Amino acid sequence: MKAKCTLSLGDVENLAKAALDILLNSSDSLYIQTRWANCLSRVLSKYRKKLKLEIDWRSFYNLLLKIHFERCLSYEGLTLKHSHLQNLVYLIETCRRFFKVGSCAEIWSEFRPKLHDISHNSALEAAGFLSLFLSTRSEKSADVPFFTRDWLAECLELWSAIPTCHFWNIQWASLVSRCIKHRVLSTSDWEPFLPELFTNFLNAFEVPVGKSGVRSPIYRRIPVEIKRAFHTNWSPGLSTLSAKSIVYLLSPRGSAQAHFDTMVEFLEQYYHPSNGGSWTGPLQRFLRLLVFYFMKRLENEHCEIENLENVAAFEDFLGPAERAAFVMTVMKLIDRGQYSKNSALAWTAASAASRLAYVEPSLVLPMVVSRFQTALETVTATHQLESALRMLALSARALLVHNTHTENGSVLALKTSLAHAMFNTLPGLDANDPPKTMSTMQLYCCVLSSVGRIDIKEDVNTGTFPIDWSCWVDEFLDRLFTLLVNLDPSVQSANEDSSESGFLTEKGSLYSCLIGLLFEKLSIIEFNKALKRIAKFVIGNILPGAVEEVGLLCCNIVSANPKESCDHLVVPIMESLIASFLDSPTTGFGGNDEELAVVDFKVGLSPALEMTTRYYLGVLSKAVFYGGSALSAYKSSLQKVITASFNAPSSKINDAGCNLLTAAIGSMALYYPSNVYRTFTLQAKMDGNEEWVTTKSNGNFDKQNVTNLWHIPSHEEVTFVEEIIDEHLTRPLAILKRICEEKDGYKSKYPGQEKEHLRVLLLRVEGALCGLGSCLPDFDALTRSSGGDKGGSLTIVGAAGATVGTSELRQEAANVVHQVCDYILKNRGDDSILLKILVSIIDLVGNYGSVEYHFYLHMKGVWDENARLLTEPCTNYINNTFSSSKRRPWWLVVERAFVHNLWRASQSGYRCYKEKEIGLSVPSHIFYLLNDLLKLSLHSYNSVRSDAGRNLKNMLQRYPSLVKTCMPLLTKTLRDPKATKESALGSCEILMSRPVIRHLRQDWTGLTSFLLALLGSAHHESVEAQDAINELFIVFNTSFGGVPVKAYTSDGENESSDCMTYTSMVSYVKDLLKGESITIHWRYNLMAHGILLFLVLPVTNYEKPSDDTISDLRYSVAGGFLRNLKSELPPLRPLSVIALLFLLEATPRCDIKSEGPLAFSTEEACNAGSNDFHNSMANVLDDQKFGENVVNKLAIDRHTGDEDGYSSQKISDAGITAFMPTYMREWPHTKTWDADMQGDQFSPTFAKLFKRLVQKFGSVVLKVLHEPLEAVSTATDDKGKQCIAAEIMAGLLHSDANCVLAAWEEWISALFQKFLVLPTLDSASEWAACIRFAVGGKGRNGSRMPHLRPKVLQCVAQCLPEKSSSTLIARRLIFLRAALVELLPAYSSVEEITFQSGVLKEVLSLRNHSSPQVRRSAGSVLCILLSNLYLYARKHRQNEGIHVEDVSKETCMMLMNDSMEATKNIINAEPITATQASSSEGDEVQKKKMKESVRQMETMFYFLVSAILSGRADTLMTVIITLIYPALSLQETSEKDLSSLARAVMRFIQWQPFPVSHLSQVVQVALTGAQDSNWHTRVAFLSFLQPFMYRHKFILISSDQKLLWDKVVDLLSDPQLEVREVATKTLSGMMKGAEKTFAKAFRERVAKEASIVKREKGNGLMSGGARSIPYIHGIVLGLSAVIFSVPYDMPSWLPDIVTLLADFSNQPWPIRGTVRKTISDFRHTHSDMWEFQKEAFTEQQLEVLSNLTSSATYFA
Repeated sequence: MKAKCTLSLGDVENLAKAALDILLNSSDSLYIQTRWANCLSRVLSKYRKKLKLEIDWRSFYNLLLKIHFERCLSYEGLTLKHSHLQNLVYLIETCRRFFKVGSCAEIWSEFRPKLHDISHNSALEAAGFLSLFLSTRSEKSADVPFFTRDWLAECLELWSAIPTCHFWNIQWASLVSRCIKHRVLSTSDWEPFLPELFTNFLNAFEVPVGKSGVRSPIYRRIPVEIKRAFHTNWSPGLSTLSAKSIVYLLSPRGSAQAHFDTMVEFLEQYYHPSNGGSWTGPLQRFLRLLVFYFMKRLENEHCEIENLENVAAFEDFLGPAERAAFVMTVMKLIDRGQYSKNSALAWTAASAASRLAYVEPSLVLPMVVSRFQTALETVTATHQLESALRMLALSARALLVHNTHTENGSVLALKTSLAHAMFNTLPGLDANDPPKTMSTMQLYCCVLSSVGRIDIKEDVNTGTFPIDWSCWVDEFLDRLFTLLVNLDPSVQSANEDSSESGFLTEKGSLYSCLIGLLFEKLSIIEFNKALKRIAKFVIGNILPGAVEEVGLLCCNIVSANPKESCDHLVVPIMESLIASFLDSPTTGFGGNDEELAVVDFKVGLSPALEMTTRYYLGVLSKAVFYGGSALSAYKSSLQKVITASFNAPSSKINDAGCNLLTAAIGSMALYYPSNVYRTFTLQAKMDGNEEWVTTKSNGNFDKQNVTNLWHIPSHEEVTFVEEIIDEHLTRPLAILKRICEEKDGYKSKYPGQEKEHLRVLLLRVEGALCGLGSCLPDFDALTRSSGGDKGGSLTIVGAAGATVGTSELRQEAANVVHQVCDYILKNRGDDSILLKILVSIIDLVGNYGSVEYHFYLHMKGVWDENARLLTEPCTNYINNTFSSSKRRPWWLVVERAFVHNLWRASQSGYRCYKEKEIGLSVPSHIFYLLNDLLKLSLHSYNSVRSDAGRNLKNMLQRYPSLVKTCMPLLTKTLRDPKATKESALGSCEILMSRPVIRHLRQDWTGLTSFLLALLGSAHHESVEAQDAINELFIVFNTSFGGVPVKAYTSDGENESSDCMTYTSMVSYVKDLLKGESITIHWRYNLMAHGILLFLVLPVTNYEKPSDDTISDLRYSVAGGFLRNLKSELPPLRPLSVIALLFLLEATPRCDIKSEGPLAFSTEEACNAGSNDFHNSMANVLDDQKFGENVVNKLAIDRHTGDEDGYSSQKISDAGITAFMPTYMREWPHTKTWDADMQGDQFSPTFAKLFKRLVQKFGSVVLKVLHEPLEAVSTATDDKGKQCIAAEIMAGLLHSDANCVLAAWEEWISALFQKFLVLPTLDSASEWAACIRFAVGGKGRNGSRMPHLRPKVLQCVAQCLPEKSSSTLIARRLIFLRAALVELLPAYSSVEEITFQSGVLKEVLSLRNHSSPQVRRSAGSVLCILLSNLYLYARKHRQNEGIHVEDVSKETCMMLMNDSMEATKNIINAEPITATQASSSEGDEVQKKKMKESVRQMETMFYFLVSAILSGRADTLMTVIITLIYPALSLQETSEKDLSSLARAVMRFIQWQPFPVSHLSQVVQVALTGAQDSNWHTRVAFLSFLQPFMYRHKFILISSDQKLLWDKVVDLLSDPQLEVREVATKTLSGMMKGAEKTFAKAFRERVAKEASIVKREKGNGLMSGGARSIPYIHGIVLGLSAVIFSVPYDMPSWLPDIVTLLADFSNQPWPIRGTVRKTISDFRHTHSDMWEFQKEAFTEQQLEVLSNLTSSATYFA
């Protein structure tokens, strides 16, 4: 499928159908399904527009439901299931377009009913399935359209049902965005929904508005299985979907652009550098994707116009006006974000500006240039220079290709500014400022990539790019030399290692690219001039701290002109080195074996000579890399330098010689681009700019020129390389072979220098092999075509270089290296240096293509960084050129081909050597190298072990069949008591690798040895070893894919074999666990029990003969885990609970009916094994002490605190227990907004276990648990026992077992009632969770009612005695709330509604209760009751629900009236003094009335909080809106608790979105607070208005906006100062998006009034106080609000407003203070751009401002 050729569509369709059949029919293996799903998704994605398939959506739905939503009977690792889920979901997304016509209607009818009650988690599932399966493409050919305006209205209504749930918003936003993009509705159909859509888009960003905070306090907890199933973690976020929707909503016929403008006005302030926070990330993605989808839409529309596709949509395509409007709006965000402290946002802003410059250059380019000039020239904006440089660099290409005749000289002025920037930024090359240096080089690289050849003689090109290149090149080289000198730390001692690379060679640096571009585009004369300067600099300066940088400089200049560069640069360096080596001592290690050591290696070199020689060798290694054929003329000198470097008595020089050897061989033997920067400049356009190309274009390039791009090794080069190989590979191998064979003679020949001699020999071999790479043929290599193509085509694709040597040489190297490995391990096993070199050599010999692959990874990273900077989009409106892919410079395209060829070369020899594959076998030499790496991977040195382990994994990846060879030694190491800690660490590292894990999935023998090794590794007592073994078990656990098929298909056939059979393996593990748990370590006890779960097979998926054996094993394992419930080992008990849930699922199940005796299902009734299982399990349960022990032990697990010894071990045990699946859906299944409703320590897993036990074994379980439960009922102080009792009782009551129904009247009812009336609240939350679990609905939707629900409700609702304590009343209300929340109105019966109506009357009487906890619970219960009754009445409106609806309405009306009356009582009540308190009875009545009113309002506030948090606000919206006024007016009262509660309520109301139908009512209620006589209420109204206007701006009608606007304007002159100040902030926020409606008129009015006041003051008319201070202050605050509305911009009207405000600086306080504070804030927010923005002021205005500021030079 990776082939570039076109395949037959018929073949592709057959492949797709076959893959789909295999996928759907291989349900027994998730691994197979994962691989086929990945393959099929790639096929369908590649041919999605050409294939004509019809796929049934339900097959995918059933598969997804079965594996990831239903309980499975086999164990799979979490990682495997996650990978399966990811690939399956991606496949469904790819297949959507192929669903049958009419599928959308089926899908909608399938999942829409589940959305009736959004409180249940099934509604979340339904939304996920709808978003995943609904296809917006397959229905376009349908006769009756599925997507209609009514359907969209219904979707938006559902979307708004849970507005603060991130998961919910993503699902609906994803569906709506696809509908928008695929144009399922016309523009006119979308128009009415734009306000609501943009409201959702704006509210998708959690930003601080006023005092509402950043994070919403209203949330909906999403179950883990739902969150994982629908890709919430890696699916597009809300910012992505919002950007996509907005871009595709734009139309010439719609108002989406106006809405987008308003939205940007709200968001742009959060892009400013001073407003960073948690919202910066989403805002950055929003900006990036706005531009991405905009450019993508322009590209698609251009293609459709060219191909005459979708003609009907042409009128909705974006025209010049729409493009300009969009770019102008986005530029506001770019202008704010370009200087952000967040690096991602700053880069995104620069990248977005560069891409938009190709669409609207006249809007973008002037802003880019002006911002750069400001940052460069302004002292206060120097910190912005880096960002401004980056933006200018990214936009340089667009500026240079801009036509000069389109803008009457303005474009030429911009180009002139760019030319000046080339000179002005040269000081930016500063070693002390790496970011600025990198940005400066980005600018130069972009400019040089865009211009053609730099011809210094033609300085008349003023129309293209007016720059003096000669002067610039000279100055650039001067600055570059200074930079390189400063990179070298002069204080560094000679002995200090300075090999660490600097920032110029780090990832993302364009240093090498810039140097290469410059030298290859220079003319011959200028090149020679620069070459001489560089040669003089390199030879005349010793910079050991800048070896990499100087080497890259030499490398690029040699690449530009190898012959001239070698003559003037390379040869002088080699001559200098030869001269240095002649005067220095030599060891003779670099020659052949006949030469004896001249000096002892320990003599060494002087530090100065060593530093100089090493520097020159490092520079030379880089310089010769692209020398190619030019090096052949200097072969003698090069060989002398290489040999002398190995003869030098210095390990650092020997290492440098190894690098030089590698570079020299690679330079002459490899294929690589040559003269890539200059070849294509011949095709530069007439304007002097280089034309960038696209890889998908069919350009007519000269074939010969393309072929000449590559360095093809000549015969002379290959001959020279063979000479070097013979000298430094063949001969050292022969010497090493003799050394290994003549051990004693060798030691006598080189006494005391054996180590150094071996090291030099190995370095020579390593350097030669690293330089050759895959040029040296592989073992048993396939014959490579050497004839070549006469036509000159690229015959080198897939090869790294010319063939040098033969496969026999590689085989000889393998044999010698194997001998050397044995020799070193025996004689020098503690020498890590030799061993690391040896490991590298083994990798070079055995892993064919590894050199190319590592080089590919490096080059790919470099290319990606360059491509980020040097990319021209497909859509280019500057010169009206459009392409099918992005354009890039020619040299970058060639480099991409080179990078791809490297990858091809690294994979050309890669074979999947599988067992029994015809024609492919693992070479014998690989076995030697494998064994060597295996030994070294278990070495005691960590560095050696890690390198060897990494190379061994690569070898196993290529040869999977070799895993079987490694397994015995690896497993033996874990089991061997004499093995060291280090060997155990190395073994674990290899065993957890991917090749081994894959092998264990397929090979039963390997799996058994692995498991036995795990269980037998307890003797490794070190912490490191145990952590590694634990990690190994985690990896195996999460990746486990089931027992290999061979385990149970051949069980018993090979009893004579050493391999354990499946039955014997299970028996071994069970025998290991027999007896007391102290026989083995507790960690291994857990591990053994986990392995038992791995080995358990499903009962129904295999042949019948094996069913009995498998079932028996499963049953016996289940019995063991049942006994473990009373184990003394704490971690084993929760593991046993999980295991039992897994194992009991496949055991015989009872028929749970309301009538008839307890019986097994029909299928299992005749199975004798089933009866045996039931009897054996019953025997375990029949123990008298079993129930008591289980309750006591499980109760211990509930205790928390630091005193618990087990709690400190939980983290280390996570690998064994936490990664086990729970085999049940996350509970609770309905929304939880209070911890009391879920239980602090209540475990639904334990409750589910007891439910399953009583369903399986009936009355036996009840008999065992009866007495322990009775005992717990008296232990009221033991919370642990209370918790386990609640879990047991929850499981029993929810089981629907006949024995439980029968025992209800006997003892369960009385015992349950006894638990409910315990006189403490400590365990109330656990028993509330028990009740909630017991009455919860069954089935995926919660629609089936448990049989005992009515009786449980009856017990809970049973009336308490009249004088019951408040604790009991509160406890009962908590229980009622837990029960009522599970009564879903969509599935409630008439009896349940009647029950709730009765409870409602009782709860209403508790509103004025004296206990706060009772009032709080009463408010929550009241909320649930009213919403349930309302929803039930709405659904059953035509039946018996009319009376219920009346009850609900009457109750709500009563609550609203009582709340308003109580609010008035509290507000009007006066504090009663001590003398008045005893004066009359009337005061007592008033005090009592006041107290009742306060209590009632507290209850209603709790009611309101519960309504908002529970998501029931839509059903109780009328009551909530009515309570807004009490919440506003009661924030400052004498009752502090009530006021605190009112303020908390307002925090929730500020985040509550209100529907369109209720907005007018909200406005009217809020205005009531604005007119309140209490100024605190007016301040609260203004604080509420800030987030309210932000969240409802688009859907608020103009008349309501006018009312609110006028009221806020009136409050600017409020008598209270605090009100006026808050009104200013509120009004400044309301001006955003209101320029055309209110802001402009207000600005003109307040300016006019200010002028009148100013004139009256000047005429002396105000001396008599005709104008009050509040009135004047209101005018001044209005001017302040106008200024604050544009905190960072400088509109044309702003200078006059600021100056007008300054005229009031002499007014009395508080007017004077307001003026000075406003001017100070204005000065602060405009400081960065002041040099640019002050041009809008006149000199007189600037003088006025300077007089008001304390630091006059700040604005100077």
